[in-house]
Amino acid sequence: MTTRFFIQLDDHAELKQWFLLRDDNLVQQGAQFNSETRELMQGATVIGLLPDSEMVSRFISIPGRNVKQRLKAAPFALEENLASDLEDLHFAFVPKAGSDLIQCLVIDKARFDFYLAALEEMAISCDAITCTAALLEAPEDAMAVMQLEDDWFVVNDASTQWSANKQNAEVQLRLLSNQEQLEQLLFWGEQASAAWLNAMPLAVHDQIVQSAWHSLLCRYNPATINLLVGDYSNEESVLESIGKWRRTLQFAAALVLVQFIFLSVQWFYLESQKESLKAEITELYQEVAPGARVVDPRRQMQQLIKQRQGGGLSESSFLLMLQGLVTAMDKYKDIQPTNLNYSQQNNELRVDLLAGGLSSFDQLKTTLESAGYEVSVGGATAQGSQYSGRIIMRRNN
Repeated sequence: MTTRFFIQLDDHAELKQWFLLRDDNLVQQGAQFNSETRELMQGATVIGLLPDSEMVSRFISIPGRNVKQRLKAAPFALEENLASDLEDLHFAFVPKAGSDLIQCLVIDKARFDFYLAALEEMAISCDAITCTAALLEAPEDAMAVMQLEDDWFVVNDASTQWSANKQNAEVQLRLLSNQEQLEQLLFWGEQASAAWLNAMPLAVHDQIVQSAWHSLLCRYNPATINLLVGDYSNEESVLESIGKWRRTLQFAAALVLVQFIFLSVQWFYLESQKESLKAEITELYQEVAPGARVVDPRRQMQQLIKQRQGGGLSESSFLLMLQGLVTAMDKYKDIQPTNLNYSQQNNELRVDLLAGGLSSFDQLKTTLESAGYEVSVGGATAQGSQYSGRIIMRRNN
């Protein structure tokens, strides 16, 4: 369930009215703020609505693919429409998907601080702060008008968003209706549009709603432009975040500790297997080269095989098969041999292996087969986070 609590402030930063929406249904509203109201706020997303008169809300076009660069340029593109220096203003921006347009919301920093201080004094913590006009959308070739009250209209003229009483709204809309790019006027209200709206040179489309406020507030979503950004972001401190996630972090730490212990035991086991395998290779090497000094059994065995290639050894001999195995295994770092057994009678080499995944056995088998060996793979079984299995190599005739 999505619960949103809207708080509207007036020019004096005093509570004007509030609205409670659950799953976009307006379930309660009022103009008093008391203990019962605070209970309704529990668990809700709190959105502050500041007066439209305090804001500059408009759309600007900045082409380009680099969103960060476009947003950096946005304040300067707005500068000619602002009465104050950029340093004295606070900006919020939202790029419009699939367009070069950027929605901009601007407020004087001193006035914004004034409203934030008032909210803090009322012990109200907002998750987002915007204005009513910023909630009304409109297509690029039309203007949108919503009559919230008898003498209050919210307007999106496709370039700016604002609100005004009937007299001022009528004057501004008559001027805007003469713009060539505007063709339609979309109207929402609890009653049909007035005659002065229908007299404009635009195609008026009426949408009668049961509650204009409900219709407007339902348009809020997490992507709606929010003034709580930058220096005014209400991100939690590290300590607050740790406090909220303490139990989860403790559980995660316990899992990490168990995993560390498991990996440590497995590492010691593999080290012992490695030493055992090294001893077996050393023993095999000394059988082939009695009395030789063994420093690196694997490397020395490879060198010995190279030296004796073409010296009468059959293609199915142990040394050549071992060389083929070593060459193939060099490509797969997650495979380790644990035991070797060569049958001279059957001309086959049996190798027990540990691998990081089942697919590693198939990949090694494919590599050996491409080198001319007949290879069969025994059943693999899980051993911790690895798999043990056996391959049997024979030289194709």
